[in-house]
Amino acid sequence: MRCSSLSGLLAIFGAAFLVSTAAEACPNLAQQGPRYDFTGPQLLQPQSFQVMAGGPGDLSRCPQPGVGYLPDAPQFTFQLSNMQNYPLTVSVTSTCDATLLVNTAIASWIFDDDSNGNLNPRITLSGPEQREGWVDVWVGSFDGRQCPATLTLQTVPANGIMPPPSHDPHVPPPQGYSAGTIHVQSATYGGNCGAAQGNATRFIAPECDGRNSCDYRIDYTVIGDPVYGCRKDYSVTYDCGDGHPRTASAAPEAGYGSVVQLLCAAVPSTRGLIHVQSGTYGGNCGAPWGNRTEYLAQECDGQQSCTYYVDYTVIGDPVYGCRKDYVAEYDCGDGRTRTARAEPEAGYRSPVTLQCGP
Repeated sequence: MRCSSLSGLLAIFGAAFLVSTAAEACPNLAQQGPRYDFTGPQLLQPQSFQVMAGGPGDLSRCPQPGVGYLPDAPQFTFQLSNMQNYPLTVSVTSTCDATLLVNTAIASWIFDDDSNGNLNPRITLSGPEQREGWVDVWVGSFDGRQCPATLTLQTVPANGIMPPPSHDPHVPPPQGYSAGTIHVQSATYGGNCGAAQGNATRFIAPECDGRNSCDYRIDYTVIGDPVYGCRKDYSVTYDCGDGHPRTASAAPEAGYGSVVQLLCAAVPSTRGLIHVQSGTYGGNCGAPWGNRTEYLAQECDGQQSCTYYVDYTVIGDPVYGCRKDYVAEYDCGDGRTRTARAEPEAGYRSPVTLQCGP
């Protein structure tokens, strides 16, 4: 009788352990992936990121929708703003049958498997509330195999009309460029062995952040060994203050003194140039702050001075029956907010002048 009871208890605890293990392998919103900040207008130019699709967690055993295998922590965390008029498409291309799981800005889950063709997934966030704020992304694989993949984010204007490109790549860059500085976003030691993404960020960031170039030597006696018995690689993602991620990596076994070089080439200096923070039409009538930012930004961003004419036939009427003002907030690359205003009724082509240059 005692043996029977003990067996029963072991069975119960074993089942509980399996349930706990399965739960731990499910997507976990308490964790974050490497963070990237974008606005709707910025994502009109597609942004792509390299990632290893797949992971240890079986999504079919989790409360989230979908099937396939992925890590518990998101591979990417995006902070998105000024997205109201910019539907967002998140897509994957890969060498295996990839899957895609997104947790939207309102904490809803969306899963896709093959909508991008060739066994690749694609999800479009068409609801403005889904894409304004934090968005977490997992790239999985249908059969559990891990494979290299590319995640791409791109917006389109709600009216479907794409603006002209802001810069011709065949034209030499304008004067006023200065050397960019390194901003480490994520560093991972042993990602090829299943180690958690970003587990080595805190070691390299203090050494390299804010510099123009950095040769970082990887030493397992300093950063630890996250996966014993496996020859581990090392990868780091960083940007140069321009929002474009770059990568540097070292092959296994990286921890025995391999060196990764982080280098920032020339990037545009925005000092003395307009950067629109918000454009609000009808704030005095209760309209949301920043409700017309994209129109102002398209005309004035990157200029030394700009006179913007507020035209309700172009930007619409957010509050009928109320005489609306217009308020523009911007900086000149120095972090100090400036304000320009047009009094009611501003929408009849009142001018708003933004000035950074002489």
